[in-house]
Amino acid sequence: MKREIISMALSAINQEYIEQSAIFMPEKVKGKKIRRRRGLVIGIAAALILAMSATAAASEYFSLRDMEVEHPEGWGPTAVTTAGYNNSPLFQAAAEWDRYLEFCPWGENEQDAEEQSEEYKNYRGVMAYSQKARDRFDEILKKYNLRFPEYKIVIDNGLTGLCSHFGISEFMPNCEEKGYAPVSAEYYEGGTFRLCDVSQIAEGEFFCYELSRYVDGYYVRPIEYVFDIESATEWDYVCEEGTSVHIALGPERSMITAGFENSFLCIFIRSGSANTEKTESEYGTPDLTKEKLEAFVEEIDFALLDSIK
Repeated sequence: MKREIISMALSAINQEYIEQSAIFMPEKVKGKKIRRRRGLVIGIAAALILAMSATAAASEYFSLRDMEVEHPEGWGPTAVTTAGYNNSPLFQAAAEWDRYLEFCPWGENEQDAEEQSEEYKNYRGVMAYSQKARDRFDEILKKYNLRFPEYKIVIDNGLTGLCSHFGISEFMPNCEEKGYAPVSAEYYEGGTFRLCDVSQIAEGEFFCYELSRYVDGYYVRPIEYVFDIESATEWDYVCEEGTSVHIALGPERSMITAGFENSFLCIFIRSGSANTEKTESEYGTPDLTKEKLEAFVEEIDFALLDSIK
């Protein structure tokens, strides 16, 4: 670390902290003792700087701004992606592919002759219709060390069907009354899966959610949701069993995210703190609160959920 940077960093730290750190040092002030003492002070100061930097980085890391979809100015409302935070390979690959689709020359991605192979269906799923577009998409996958899953399983009956398929207990609260909500699940090779269902919370209230879990190393096209980040209240929450999650409560939509060692989880909830259609909402309770969302999170078995492979 350069001397000028150290000086600037030291000047930004409360002098009281440095003085307190020197209390345990020898009182001798001659020769090498001075240099040794100064080196120790600088070392402690550097540790404080690193600690503060890590705290700031962690705080910034858990934000919907780090999941915001980048589109040309004037594209439309703010949207977030389920691909994870912006430092993940899936997020970066999806963003690069979106830019290609937005700016590729007219006619370059026109549909080729119809094919029925699973490989071709995968490309259709990411809107790579021409051979040139497919080649470009393959380059992006290689760049970020990702690959297509070789198979997908469509599962009926949402959470119940998914857990029955894997022979495990239901890892989050379920609701027997589904109303108008779509209930479905998709599982991809490697452990990525999507789930649409209804969850029941305190006092019989319910809400519709869409859960996406992405596993490292695979490309499954992310979902983008319109989300009013400016109006949302965001906070970090640590469950009693130790899982750290990030929660965002918006006026009409909410979101819960969590990062694990090899996967990323995003739960999009179609309810918020002040839904406009309170009497006719088919998406459940319009009056979610911080307390209700935290209570809901406490009922999720994250270890079981993340163990699905």
